[in-house]
Amino acid sequence: MTIAAMRPLTLVALSATWITVSGNTAPIEKLADLGLTIGSSGWQVPIVLLLLVFVGTIGIASLAAWPRILKITLAALLLITAGASHYMGSYGVVMDPTMLTNVLETDVREAGALLSVQAGLKIFLLGVIPATLVYSVAIHFDTAAKQAIKNVGVALLAVICITCLLAISYKDMASLMGGPISSESACKYLFRCSCGNEALRDGVECHSAGWE
Repeated sequence: MTIAAMRPLTLVALSATWITVSGNTAPIEKLADLGLTIGSSGWQVPIVLLLLVFVGTIGIASLAAWPRILKITLAALLLITAGASHYMGSYGVVMDPTMLTNVLETDVREAGALLSVQAGLKIFLLGVIPATLVYSVAIHFDTAAKQAIKNVGVALLAVICITCLLAISYKDMASLMGGPISSESACKYLFRCSCGNEALRDGVECHSAGWE
């Protein structure tokens, strides 16, 4: 089955939307559980987080908006997001640089212990099916020069948008993702703790932040 032809950046935007929504359900739910979405400005952090993921995905994928590599790139992003979404939701972890390093160091035995029917089903629904749809789309590319201008332009616009988003929400995002801690923001570090573990980060103790 072939879906009607569309422009490459349109496919990028649609894929980024799916990645943003399907890949961030667990973190947003955790923010709500921690009471960080309460109040007039409570939803600023999750909204900014979603926008950062959306714009960042578009910026990265737009640079790959070329014949032969766009579909591969989008499919890889969709599958990675599906896997990350499952393990974030199941084990209460956030995919930060430290976690990605741990993933790369995982051996065959440890990887096998993480596999399950539930994991396979979720990756199939959230990753394999969308990736299959991406491959079924006929893409209408512009000439090389025109496509290059569009791709670079979108990537630069994404950088500008990310900079603006971080500028207007720096304090909240820094508290959430690892910046200086105050007594008021200490609870936000529960968001960074692994399920069932205890951690000590910058003098603030964090206990059992399992997503139960």
